[in-house]
Amino acid sequence: MHIEKNIAESVLKFLFGEKDSADSRRDMEALGIRRELWLRPRATRQSFVKPHAPYVFTEAEKKLFIEEVSAICTPTGYGSALGKHLKKQKFQGLKSHDYHCLIQQIIPVVSRTLLQPLQRSALIRLGKSFTRICAKVVDKSSLADLRVYVAETLCFLEVCFPPAFFDIMEHTLVHLVDELEICGPVGGRWMYPCERYLGILKSFVRNKAQPEASMATGYAAEEALGFCTEYLNLQQYTGRHIWEAEEGESLRASVVEGAGRVFNITEAELDRVHTYIILHHGCTEDMRR
Repeated sequence: MHIEKNIAESVLKFLFGEKDSADSRRDMEALGIRRELWLRPRATRQSFVKPHAPYVFTEAEKKLFIEEVSAICTPTGYGSALGKHLKKQKFQGLKSHDYHCLIQQIIPVVSRTLLQPLQRSALIRLGKSFTRICAKVVDKSSLADLRVYVAETLCFLEVCFPPAFFDIMEHTLVHLVDELEICGPVGGRWMYPCERYLGILKSFVRNKAQPEASMATGYAAEEALGFCTEYLNLQQYTGRHIWEAEEGESLRASVVEGAGRVFNITEAELDRVHTYIILHHGCTEDMRR
């Protein structure tokens, strides 16, 4: 869900102070709201003092947030290591699914001891709203309550964050509940499985001049290997095919080592080898008796 990604990006940028610019403070001054956050002119120079906002981490909170996120160990396949994406105290190179994990699980948990109670409650409610919308099983009788919960969450965000935080993506969160009622659970129609499979196809590219042909060739080879593997799993082995380390030195000495020589055999020699294999193979023992 790109809506989830964009909202998570906006939340992180405001928490780290990247989007807490002078223009966002002037917007509040133009609307006549939150007087305590307006820019204050300096007495000695032609510049302004920007008061600290409650929706921005302090240096101590930012350090604690980075340490806790970097220390998170997720199960295999759950998501990427978030610590390696933290560069110069901000996230870089995150995938859509990483934002999905951040907004739903990580930010609500890590921020329990950060920020002020009102801002903390708004972030927890935002994460819970996405968790309920992205649930695998949806109860139609609970959609009315979910619609009210999401609307109240947006009201919380309006109280906690400046007007610059809101764009069309935050407003779209209200309509996701209606889409959930019409189309069913989100898990059957979001883009994560498609993006994972596109990554598999991208790994098939060997010739960058013709990437489509490389993908087609790689896909055909993958399918052929899959069918061969399924066929071989149904067969029974008739002998030892690999060397076993626990076998004794007497057997180990019988293994031929060194470089081999290539030579051609005649038709008569090939017939003799063929006859010898048939007469001495274990499968023909009953026939010989």
